Amino acid sequence: MDCYPIRQWEAKYYNYNTKKWVPGHLSLMGGYIHFSTGTANSTDSPLVIHYKNITDVKRAFSMLIFKALIIRCSAHDEYWFASLTDRDYVFNLIDHFWRNCLIPSSLPKKNDAHTSVLGQELLQIAADSQKTLGQTSEMLSCQGEQLGHATALMVDLHSDLDTAEPIIRSLDSWLGRWSMPSPKEPVEFISRSAAPVIRDFPVLFQKAPSSSACLRPGHIQVSRDGLAILDSSHIQEEHFRTHEISHIQVTTPWQIVVTCVKLGEPDRSFLVVSAQMSVALQTLDRFFRHKLQFENPPPDVSINTRLEGAHGLMMQPSDCGQHEDAPGGETQAVCSSQLEQSKVRDQEVAQLMEMLGSMKLTALGIHAEQEQQMETISELTDTVERANIRLESANQNMKKMI
Repeated sequence: MDCYPIRQWEAKYYNYNTKKWVPGHLSLMGGYIHFSTGTANSTDSPLVIHYKNITDVKRAFSMLIFKALIIRCSAHDEYWFASLTDRDYVFNLIDHFWRNCLIPSSLPKKNDAHTSVLGQELLQIAADSQKTLGQTSEMLSCQGEQLGHATALMVDLHSDLDTAEPIIRSLDSWLGRWSMPSPKEPVEFISRSAAPVIRDFPVLFQKAPSSSACLRPGHIQVSRDGLAILDSSHIQEEHFRTHEISHIQVTTPWQIVVTCVKLGEPDRSFLVVSAQMSVALQTLDRFFRHKLQFENPPPDVSINTRLEGAHGLMMQPSDCGQHEDAPGGETQAVCSSQLEQSKVRDQEVAQLMEMLGSMKLTALGIHAEQEQQMETISELTDTVERANIRLESANQNMKKMI
């Protein structure tokens, strides 16, 4: 999957050694970015930039005129690419796959030969902490929904008070002229078990077929009712109901084409690209299994690979070499074995870093949600106090008239 080509463009790369722009082909792969000159007599080795080493991707101008793309791997390592047919199109794709390939991969299996006891213990502790943090996030989300319902109820209460206060003030002259307002229909809340299951995935999309339109960042929402395509501001661009979808063509492990065909109307079709497409395909297979159409995969990509989890897109760290015990007596062998077990493998360190990064993002999300809920609680408190004052005033006016 890492070596599977996603997109390829003609481009020029600036070689700092020769101080020249080198023409060639820029390829977006499943696990890295590849640039090669494509000439047999060239002495330059292909350029490979792994996603895990990238720190920033940005747009710029070369010579203050020509559009260029900069891929930065460290404070001093920058790679310039220019002469792209559509610089923004290339930037959106590279930025999307780089950011989504930061998703933490799954834990290694217990029977992996390249694991250590200490590394497994640390990974288990991190996994338990991540699980607890996820449960806290879910509980905070439920609490936010409850606060939203309470706020809506207070808005309804103030609306009823707005209707009741003028009636109370003119109670002495309302006989024969006042009519009861039509009763409002009771609000039916959807129980959590009956709520529709909606999955959201970050994607790049464009109307297809369209060779001129650029891929735009956005989201797709998949549910039993259909498939919705939203832009980056979560404004709905298109909504396909389940019975309207003619077929969903899976062209690559990262790309699908959603098509709606109706008699007497032009076909509606959208091209969707996502680094998390393998996870999205599992949801699509759940709701629209009979409408999925797979193209023939390349020889090196199996059928099961198309429906793997998003972790299949992640780069796997290189395998560690086998450690040979130093020659010596039995005591030296035991000490060497214990020392080997106490070491943490590079693969486990990389997974710990990814898990800690994911936990940091979750913690930042929890902090933002907590601040928003604190503001909601403050507003709700003020609203309740004002409602109490208005209710006490209305009760006193009613007592005077009795």
